[in-house]
Amino acid sequence: MAEPFAWLEGCWHTASEDTKEIWTRASDDLLFGFNTLTRDGEVVFFEQLHLRRTDGGWSLVAAPNGQAPVAFALSEEGDRSATFLNRAHDAPQRIQYVRSGSQLTATASLENGDRQIRWIFEPCQAQNRPMGTTLFSRGH
Repeated sequence: MAEPFAWLEGCWHTASEDTKEIWTRASDDLLFGFNTLTRDGEVVFFEQLHLRRTDGGWSLVAAPNGQAPVAFALSEEGDRSATFLNRAHDAPQRIQYVRSGSQLTATASLENGDRQIRWIFEPCQAQNRPMGTTLFSRGH
């Protein structure tokens, strides 16, 4: 049996390469992720993410730009898709990931689908770097 969310693991970027999202597995019950938006070589947005399985099931926890983390409970799961909900959050309330072939689509919206933002990712190469350097260093 495949590990949960194995289809999400790896490095993903938009075609313009301004947005990157990277997921790595820490254990059977925990994945860590981060997302960055870069403009003119500068990171203008970042988000720390994790997927965690507890007795209550899986949840996606997002902490954008160093803000307090917000949890979204897994509401629907397919072979290569997952939808997370938090009706109490102002926006987004729904976060969905769908893997189709080599493409990953992430969508954030209100629960009813309004105010939708969508990112279409393709695989990237997360290169190993010597200690003390960053994945998003200029010129690398």
